[in-house]
Amino acid sequence: MGGANAWPYKSTGKNRGLVLLALGVVNVATAEQLRQLVLPGTADVQTVRNACKDLRSVGLVESVGRTSFVTESGRPVWRDLWNLTPAGLASAATEVGSPVRPRRRDLWIR
Repeated sequence: MGGANAWPYKSTGKNRGLVLLALGVVNVATAEQLRQLVLPGTADVQTVRNACKDLRSVGLVESVGRTSFVTESGRPVWRDLWNLTPAGLASAATEVGSPVRPRRRDLWIR
C-alpha cells in the first residue's frame, strides 16, 4: 500500500510499525502512553494519533473506548483507548515472530 492516498493521516511506516508492535505488547493504550513507550523524543502526540488513525483506516487497530481526567484548572480531557483488531494481532505476530494473544476485554474495560 503506497501512494499519497493510502495513508490519509500521513503517518510514517516506522511510526505505524512501532505503534502496532507496542499494542501487541500492552494490548490497550492511549496515544500519549504509546508516545511515551515508542516515540519518547516526539514532542507532539499527534504523530502517534495519526499512526493510530492510519492503522484504523486499514483495519489493524480500533478505538475501544475513552478515558478521561480533569486538569488542575478543572477542564475535562478525554483520550481514546487503542487496541489491535484480530487482523492487527496477526500483523503484530508476524512482525514479532511469535503469537500475540488477545486478552479478555472484560478485564480492562469497565
